[in-house]
Amino acid sequence: MSRKIAAMAFAVILIICALQGACFAQDNSVESAGESLAVAAEEILAVIKDGNAADAKAMFTEEAAATITEETFQQMADYFHGEVIHTEVADISVDTTNDLGTGSQITQRSASLQVVTDADEYYIQIQQERVNGGNWKINAFNIVSAADYSAATTVDEAKTAAPQGIMIAVTIAFYAVIVWASISCIRAKIKLKWLWMIIIILFTIAVTVAGDGYATNINVQFGFYIATFSSAFFLVNGVYQVCAVLPAGAILFLALKGVLERYYIRREWQQKIEMQAAAAMTGSQDPEIPEKKNNQSEGLR
Repeated sequence: MSRKIAAMAFAVILIICALQGACFAQDNSVESAGESLAVAAEEILAVIKDGNAADAKAMFTEEAAATITEETFQQMADYFHGEVIHTEVADISVDTTNDLGTGSQITQRSASLQVVTDADEYYIQIQQERVNGGNWKINAFNIVSAADYSAATTVDEAKTAAPQGIMIAVTIAFYAVIVWASISCIRAKIKLKWLWMIIIILFTIAVTVAGDGYATNINVQFGFYIATFSSAFFLVNGVYQVCAVLPAGAILFLALKGVLERYYIRREWQQKIEMQAAAAMTGSQDPEIPEKKNNQSEGLR
């Protein structure tokens, strides 16, 4: 018995060591992918700075290179300034495939980079895929300056304060209406209360208004949510989004409550009339009356 336990323990230790080794190898491959992507980003930035569009296209996949026009390349050249001083990898992700012959192999890798030059600071998203069995080509490249990145992620507190306050009031009203409708449903004389409670609590309508200063989009979405909140924000660059969530299920029930109760009462009266008619067919409208008459006759005797 002790030998079996020792053998099982040894097998478990081997499995743990194998898993740790696999994780360590994966970590090393991810780290190596990040370093390679940083080098690729610096190379493409150098080509952009030199203004050589042909060399730049050679670093991209055929599909991505087809989208790079002279105008696009010139815009990137005008946008990027300075010599690269430092490149930092912020986030890395890889996609792998498993093959019986070659084993696990990375087929696509991407990273978020922060590039510092002697003139500015940039945030870069770069993605590469393996082509022709081994060569890495860029299939996605996006560069944003620190100023534009900040404008796209910084909330304009002055513009957001009032709309956000309104959305907080909408959220409070949202849950108040749900509570009101839930209590009304519990106290109401209707059928299928359990189904109406689910509709009241979960069924909502989300109305979202978003824009960038040039165009405005309005989206109306129906859905079931356990908990939700209305919100609003305005960014420094002019982008905004306002989302108001309305308790559609609760409003629907409150609108139909009177109809549902009248229908329930009408059904009750119909059932009573049908029962009285059935009792009349048997010779008595009240089954208890004959019994009462017999008791009275026994008392007279």
